[in-house]
Amino acid sequence: MLHGGTPRGASSSDPAVTGEVLEIYLTGLTEGSLRLTYLARPSKEVTMGVR
Repeated sequence: MLHGGTPRGASSSDPAVTGEVLEIYLTGLTEGSLRLTYLARPSKEVTMGVR
């Protein structure tokens, strides 16, 4: 999981902030909605766009 548009990984020492765009690279997902867990906290519903 990266801070959007950067090579910096989001981590406990460099956390993502509310409203920030994140880049997540995965395989095997399809387009739709899901919930993520980040630093042991569940996210609100996220819409996933697949390229």
